Amino acid sequence: MRSIEVTYDIVTEESAEYGDFAEHGWANPPDTYPIENGDWQAAYEDSDQPVWSEEDWDPDALEAEDVLEDAANFIAEYGPVEPSGHPFQPGDWYTQVDGDIDEPRYSFHLKGFTKDEEEEVYGWLKASHAVM
Repeated sequence: MRSIEVTYDIVTEESAEYGDFAEHGWANPPDTYPIENGDWQAAYEDSDQPVWSEEDWDPDALEAEDVLEDAANFIAEYGPVEPSGHPFQPGDWYTQVDGDIDEPRYSFHLKGFTKDEEEEVYGWLKASHAVM
């Protein structure tokens, strides 16, 4: 099952002095935003956490390419983002660029995607200018 796992980090002025995070961890428990069954949306609809959602989304009707575009659009909403590797590498994750002091900065990890699917998501992000 494909999902996007979201992590976060927060830097404060004090933690920045030490070159560290004040706080970091999972913004959502692993595998809670699966994109093939839609159950994740109800659990997080009132949350401030990033939620992969789209109005009128019917996971049974989506073609594989639609799922990949939807994943890229979800990440791009929090962009611009920077991939963890250059050039593209399977397993790359995407982190928001230039987070604000005392505010969470999110990273997005694709899980359950094939190498080709991950590369296509990267391509969608690059085409939308969400990747720095």
